[in-house]
Amino acid sequence: MQADIFITGMSNTDAIAMALKTYKGSLKFDLVRINPKIDSEVFVGEQPNIEFFRPRFQVKLAVLALWGNWYNSVGIAEHPEKFDFIYPGFDEDVDESRRIIPFQQIKRNVNNNVRYRLDAARILRPLASGKVLMMEPPPPNDDEHIHQFPSTFREPIEASGLTPAPIRRKLWKLQSQVYADVAKELDMDFFPFLPEATSPDGFIAPEYRYRDPTHANALYGHKVIERLEQIHGALS
Repeated sequence: MQADIFITGMSNTDAIAMALKTYKGSLKFDLVRINPKIDSEVFVGEQPNIEFFRPRFQVKLAVLALWGNWYNSVGIAEHPEKFDFIYPGFDEDVDESRRIIPFQQIKRNVNNNVRYRLDAARILRPLASGKVLMMEPPPPNDDEHIHQFPSTFREPIEASGLTPAPIRRKLWKLQSQVYADVAKELDMDFFPFLPEATSPDGFIAPEYRYRDPTHANALYGHKVIERLEQIHGALS
């Protein structure tokens, strides 16, 4: 039986997968969790298997939740040379005791590193027969939560400290802009992290945090499913 909504991506699909375990709605979801680093029927040589994905994209609504953790991999633990940058129109406060990197320089670095990670979107988008959404990865967690659940970031954080939250938030925002740009270029809709799951400071709100430093939980997955149902229902 053909699904109504197809979802694929990396670890940011886990919140949805957890929520689907108790889903009692009328729509049929097909979710494929991918790991490009391991050859399988889904990905071969770090490239998506077109013939695996082709039939799955023949749905009214498809959702891509690709990568998303790059800004944490470079910014959750302090860099050896502590840095900051002005993000015009978003956050123009900087810590003058740090090396101030020109905005265009750090923007170029983020763009170059994130875009190639989204190559799968360029390969998969032409397969779709309906609307395709590009999900925005979750914003940062606050310091207290990360220190409580450091997971794989424990050693680097213990070695060099945690990058200040405002800088991590700016890195996330820059990364998100690349996602939005790629979505526009490929005629996909950008699906922002839900405002109701965002704290007043721009972080993941406490009730939507998973017990690790970077992801949202099943409650957030339920909220995403509700929104996807609404989007699907509005399609002709």
